[in-house]
Amino acid sequence: MACSVQYFKQLVVGSVIILVVVLHSAIQINLSFYGDGKNNPLSSYPASSPPLEYSESRIRLKKRSLSQPDEESPPPSNLLTATLLKPVMTSTPFPTLTTERSYKSVLPPQTSSITIPSAFSSTLKESGKTSKHVTDWSDVPEHLFVKRYYTGNFSHVNEDLCERRKKNLTLLILVTSAIDNFQHRSNVRLTWGHYGQRDDVQFAFVVGDALLSQFNESMRHALAEEIDLYQDFIIGSFADTYRRLTLKTLHMLDWASTYCMKARYFLKTDDDMFLNIPKILDFIETIKDDDEQQPKIYGHVFSGHLPKRNESHKHHLKYDIYPRDIPYPDFTSGPAYLMSMGIVRPLFHEALKLPFIPLEDVLINGFAAMNLNIPRVDVPGFINEIKNPVELSACELYSSVMAGMTDGSAVQMSFVWYNYLMGRTICIWRRTKED
Repeated sequence: MACSVQYFKQLVVGSVIILVVVLHSAIQINLSFYGDGKNNPLSSYPASSPPLEYSESRIRLKKRSLSQPDEESPPPSNLLTATLLKPVMTSTPFPTLTTERSYKSVLPPQTSSITIPSAFSSTLKESGKTSKHVTDWSDVPEHLFVKRYYTGNFSHVNEDLCERRKKNLTLLILVTSAIDNFQHRSNVRLTWGHYGQRDDVQFAFVVGDALLSQFNESMRHALAEEIDLYQDFIIGSFADTYRRLTLKTLHMLDWASTYCMKARYFLKTDDDMFLNIPKILDFIETIKDDDEQQPKIYGHVFSGHLPKRNESHKHHLKYDIYPRDIPYPDFTSGPAYLMSMGIVRPLFHEALKLPFIPLEDVLINGFAAMNLNIPRVDVPGFINEIKNPVELSACELYSSVMAGMTDGSAVQMSFVWYNYLMGRTICIWRRTKED
């Protein structure tokens, strides 16, 4: 019996090693498809890069005099500010952004027809631009509005992120993550995140620092090392919990429209999502002309959703914030959505005028977009989850999915990535054979 157990352990270890080798080989094969052309994801690296200088980051915590709110109330983002003191990577203080700007040139007209490119006319569905949803918030207390809680403070700005080797930046991807989601971030970097090495794509992880004091010294040290090594972090001063996701997303919109206006499009996603970057870039090229005339938000659109009042529900909403039992406006689902950079700032400013709804997609892509008359477009390639990647053929995954949720594990993300690479090979071979 002992021999059988030992043999089984050796078999499992051997299988894992083989899988790692296969995945590594597949990634190298995938990179070779680019050749030496301008789209080579590795061509933007200099011939000889200087070694990264590492210096231990120290954590300085400054407690404020405010009391910690309960989970149901919108939290002030400046309850606890943690500053990463980094001699190697310094950042200028984030500017206070209080001045309203004019964005009339990029906002859609109040009444106009929507023209969807013919290539997608059978699959894209635009949500209604006009709606009878809540527009009067006079019965909501003033202290429950977003502007009461958003400060725009960042402890690590990373302001030159979009200037690094990026000449013709098409797509900025900001990924929500939690401080202790080390494995999720590693999954992204080892799979679809490598497309961030292209000149037309940039991505970064966004986390909040207000709960750093709850982590031990070794975890804070690991985070500091990760920041120094990859330089793909933006750190805001807010408590990083699910009910505070609205604050995190507002920090993302604020940062993108301040430090990365050179990007043509902005995509917000989560660290457990799989992204098909080439498919998304192809989609952008298809809709860009129409989008210049009337900007939209693209993703998986939910319609007719009523607020959940049961406090045990993950998405519950209290009556003091949303006092009517009527459906939310149509909104694009939060795990992944795409928009032109020109409407990021208007959405940010509009959201500051609204009550603090902890459901960031409902607040920003629903109410704020409705108030600005920005249509939300349902794109079949944006799916909420890939429950069982085996159910999708490799070619279907490569050719049909733009964004899909995984369970966050390294096993599933690696499997989806491997299936995607195989799909790319199979689809290209089939097209070549048909031609």
